[in-house]
Amino acid sequence: MVCLPCIFLPIMMAIYIKFIMPYVYRILPERWVNFLDPYLYPTCPIEIPEPEKKENDSSCCAAGGEKETKKDQ
Repeated sequence: MVCLPCIFLPIMMAIYIKFIMPYVYRILPERWVNFLDPYLYPTCPIEIPEPEKKENDSSCCAAGGEKETKKDQ
């Protein structure tokens, strides 16, 4: 049998977050909301890797890597 707090607390928290918290946030000063947000909704910063720059813009060829230009055609 599951204990009562294991069922009751998640349901009450969901009701609070969905319905009550938006009204509480409207009452609180903006400075408090900005202070509380990182604690209530922690996120990890995303580091987007830079694309690798190729020094040599040649096409991949098994026959020596020579690139065909319009002049060669």
